[in-house]
Amino acid sequence: MATQQGLLSVSMVDYLGTKVTHDVFVSLDDSQTLSSLLAIVGTYQGLLASINGLEELGTQLRINVTAAGNATPTTGVESEKTGLFQFSQNASRYIASLDVPGIAETKIVDGKIDLSDSDVVAWLAFVIGTRTGLNINSKYKNALLQNRSAAITFRKHRRGLNRTSTEAGV
Repeated sequence: MATQQGLLSVSMVDYLGTKVTHDVFVSLDDSQTLSSLLAIVGTYQGLLASINGLEELGTQLRINVTAAGNATPTTGVESEKTGLFQFSQNASRYIASLDVPGIAETKIVDGKIDLSDSDVVAWLAFVIGTRTGLNINSKYKNALLQNRSAAITFRKHRRGLNRTSTEAGV
């Protein structure tokens, strides 16, 4: 049995409409099934509700996972420059979007995301693929079916970044 650190976060609201969050750190036994962990979370939700008078809006169980990506950021790559990928989804005529922050310059050709790049192809295959245990879907729980488009976008803090100087001595 190995344990993983996590966070149990319960969002609640009072009669005035004021929202609050109750956060508790948890240790998770990785040999347990998801359903058994959710049963424990449900028990905690009930016990918490018995000692407060707030309406529960939702609960999240987050598992801290050891970083396995890039060890250091690539020079010149800004988190505000993103790759916005749009997908068709099962049982819906609407598009679902995934925003990838800090899209690498090496994945951009002629001002567009190179959808034939082997890393992009592998990422897209994972996103729309199905596997036992974890699948990526839309916020409405619909399976993502096919990449429809990709665009370079900028997040809301772009105006602030334009005022930022990165030159030495400024």
